[in-house]
This record gives sequence, structure tokens and C-alpha cells, in this order.
Amino acid sequence: MVDPSREAGTDTIASGTAGAFGAQLLGYALGLLGSVLIARALGPEGRGLYQLPVTAALLAVVLASINQESANTLYFAQRRFSLPELSANVTLLCLPCGAVAAIGLLAFYAATSGSVFDGVPLTDVLIVAATLPFQLHLLWMTNLFLLARRVTRSQFATLAGAVVQTTLLVALTAVGMLNVRLVLLLYATNVIVPWLLLVWWARRFAPPRPALDVVRLRATVAMGLKLHLGLVATNLLLRADIFLVSLYLGVREMGIYALAVLLAELLVLLTNPLVIAALPYQSGTGIQEAGRLSFRIARFNLVFVVALGALSAASLWLVIPAFYGAGFADAYGAMMALLPGVVALAISRPLGNWLVRQERPWRLTAIGVGALVINLALNVALLPTLGLVGAGLASSIAYSAVTFAFVLWGLRVTGLRLREVLVPTTEDARTIMRLVRRVVGRLREIGR
Repeated sequence: MVDPSREAGTDTIASGTAGAFGAQLLGYALGLLGSVLIARALGPEGRGLYQLPVTAALLAVVLASINQESANTLYFAQRRFSLPELSANVTLLCLPCGAVAAIGLLAFYAATSGSVFDGVPLTDVLIVAATLPFQLHLLWMTNLFLLARRVTRSQFATLAGAVVQTTLLVALTAVGMLNVRLVLLLYATNVIVPWLLLVWWARRFAPPRPALDVVRLRATVAMGLKLHLGLVATNLLLRADIFLVSLYLGVREMGIYALAVLLAELLVLLTNPLVIAALPYQSGTGIQEAGRLSFRIARFNLVFVVALGALSAASLWLVIPAFYGAGFADAYGAMMALLPGVVALAISRPLGNWLVRQERPWRLTAIGVGALVINLALNVALLPTLGLVGAGLASSIAYSAVTFAFVLWGLRVTGLRLREVLVPTTEDARTIMRLVRRVVGRLREIGR
């Protein structure tokens, strides 16, 4: 198998992080602009009607993905299959799995059209259902780009989709035509554009040509299914509160809470570049070395996200009503309740990518399912009394439970002590400064 680190155009951790972070900063700005335009045009209730089918589609993708990205990461780390072979697999699977996802989404809509999806037209659900095969293939192809150490390419594909979507949002807002259905169509463009770019760029190292190899297909699907329940539980943990808020408080309050979730997720996304740039190194080195690297990334993310959280707490009380409108002011309280969960997610992401190599799928599943049960129970208990703040607190407690379990597990595997892995060091400060300089350099390159 060809070592991707030796191919032209691949990234080191530092260059991949800088390139991805630069692209994500621009994507962050575009995402905020788009969210403001959508909120101003649609209001809390319209934002809720838009967010419901989008969130359901994201969960449908997870349910139908049979966790091929984790299986591909594991088998690529073990040098069992090459990137072209894995690409052939996922290209073969995207249509049948996408069809299953679409059918599941429509069945969920039919079952809850009078409750959770009350007021959402079938046409809107069909729009997002049509994107599901593309979303699945995009998810799997992005994973292959990360394994091939082409982090910057994958992030710029995502950025291109955001540029197209935001440009069209601005144009439609300018002529006063923005509505829920058009926003959903623009959401579809944000899927198709990066998908087209990744398919085109993958031709040289992972051609997206379907090819049936029964042994390879059986191996990756079987491993993915072993890990799948944990993935489903983790994603339900991140998304189920959206549906519960809609059910208990109504679609208007859900639209406000969805904004709080968006702002919280944007903070987590800014910690992702280092996580995704390190993925091929976590899969290509020894367990102990990969564990130490994973804890170092978690420590870096902890410092970074705490600083971002402090900035958010100090400014969003004013920013949210000023930019999104007074109708969204309650999103600030929900966002503050979500902040501890944001910190927890920033720590757990790199550890989860490494711990999958332990080949303990049922342990990962138990952690995910346990946290989901905690989240659901707390939401049911807190939503009627604390409203949106209760939903945020429930999620933060559940996310922290996952992080606690991952840290304990990681300490046992590496033999390290808690102080060694989570207390920031002077070397971390120097690493941050080097990363900032690289990011600034990449942004200048993009500007030119």
C-alpha cells in the first residue's frame, strides 16, 4: 500500500491544522452570516420549520452510514485495505444506504407529522431526503481524504459549499425572496458542491468507482455494524434534544434553541482542525504513541475552547438580539447552559478517534447509550420547568459523562496520570503561537 504521507499534496499535522483552521475560520464567518440572514428572514418559528427536516436528515445519514468511516480508519491503520479499495466500497454502498436513509426519514415524518413535525410540509422533507445518498458519500469520502492526509483539500471543499450557499442567501435576501423552502434548497447546494469537488479530487488517490469485493465488503460492513450502535447513540445524544424541545415547547422555541445549538457547535467546529489533521497519525502509529498524541490534542482543545467560551459568554448576550433579533434573545441562556458540554466535546473528540483502535465496540456503545439515556431523562425532567436552559444543562451533563469515561479509559490504556494529560504546559503555549502564525499565513495566501 502507498504511504499517503509520501504523496504530493499531503499534509503534516501542523500544515493540515493551519490549512483546515484557516478554511474553517472563513466557513465560520460565512455560517454566522447565513444564520443571521435566515433568522432575520424566517423568525424563530420559520427557523424551527427549517431546522426540523435538516436535523432529521443528519440523523438519517448517521443511521444509514453503518459507521463505515470508523471501519475504514481501523482497517487502513492495520494496512488491510488501501484507499482505492475503501473508496470502491463506499461508492458501492452510497446508493442503497442512501435509499434506506430516505425511506427511514419519510417514515419518521409520517409517524410524527402531527407532533414533532407539526406544520412541516412533505415537500420540504422530500428536498432533504433527496440529498441523503450524496451526504453519505460525502461523509465517507471526507474520511478517506483525512486518512490520506489531504485535510486542507477536504476543508476547502466544505468552504466552497458554504461560499455558494451564502452567496445565494445574500442574493435572495436582497430581493426579499427568502423562505423556508428556498433555504432548504440552498442547504442541498451545500451538500452537492463539496461532494462534486471531493469526487473530482479523489480520482488520483482514491477513485470513486464502485467495485464489488465480497470479502472486503463483508469485513468493513461487519466491523462498522459492531461500532454502529455507539455512533447512533452518540449522534442521538447530540440531536435528540432538538426534537424533545419541539415536542414539549413547540416549534418556535425549538427555532430559538436551534440557534443556541448552532453557536455551541461552531465553537466545537473551531477545535476540529487539529482533530482531523491528527487522524491519520492516530491511525498510523503505535497505540501508546497515538494515545499520548490524542491526550495532547485534547489538552490543546481544552485551553482553546475555554478561551472561546469566555469570549462567547462576555459578548453573546448583546450579539444575539442585535444581529438575530429580539425574538432570539433566549438563545443566550441556552447557549450558556451548553458551554460546559462544548468543553467536554472538545476533549472527547480526539480521544474517541483513538479509542476506536482498542477494538472494544461494545464498550464504546455502552458509553454512548448510557449518555443518551442520561440526556433523554434529564430533558424530560428539566424541559417543563427550566425550558431551553434545562435542555442545555441536560446535554452538558450527558456530554461530560462521555468525556469522563473516555479520559478514564485512555488513562488506563496509556498508564498516564490525569495531571500529565490535561494540565496545560509551556510547550502547549508555544504550539498555539506556532499554529496562529501558520493560520495567519494561510489566510493571507487565501486572500491573495
